Amino acid sequence: ASNVTVSSSRFSSNQWHSVMLDGSADVRLSHCSITNSSGVNGAAVSATDCTELSFVESVFAHNTATGLGGALYLQNIQGIRIQSCDFVANIAEQSGGGVHFESCYAVDISHNSFDRNVVLSHSGGGLFVSASTDIGMHANAIANNVAAQGGGGGLYWRASSGMVEPAGQETNVFSGNAALYGDD
Repeated sequence: ASNVTVSSSRFSSNQWHSVMLDGSADVRLSHCSITNSSGVNGAAVSATDCTELSFVESVFAHNTATGLGGALYLQNIQGIRIQSCDFVANIAEQSGGGVHFESCYAVDISHNSFDRNVVLSHSGGGLFVSASTDIGMHANAIANNVAAQGGGGGLYWRASSGMVEPAGQETNVFSGNAALYGDD
């Protein structure tokens, strides 16, 4: 799909992902609600090999992934904007209770709430970031997330070649996150 906007829509209780994108370009979800869905990677949205994805003023709540990314699984994406969204009580078995980023570039994560997301067997209760570059994180509230068997209750940052700490990291508020190691 190219140049697609989904606005003011509700997705609920879907199995095998509410939205699946593969090789899509310029996709925008705004003012959407995706709740109580299940899937392997990214119960709400699973996206691979895409360019220019936007998630704006949307709610992702009570989604469960048996793999990675309770709400969002984003792999090999160039150009992601996640702005003014709420990620609440999502669960992933392996990593990224709220969001799992892998091999992504040019990512802006700003003014979001990550609350009560859980990863059961690895790391990144709120967010898990791996092999991704050019990431900005500004004014996010990352609270009460849990990494039950791993690190980074709020944010797990798996550094690799070329990765640097996200720009704006000091403007995020971390509180009440818990992990086996590295609560926030």
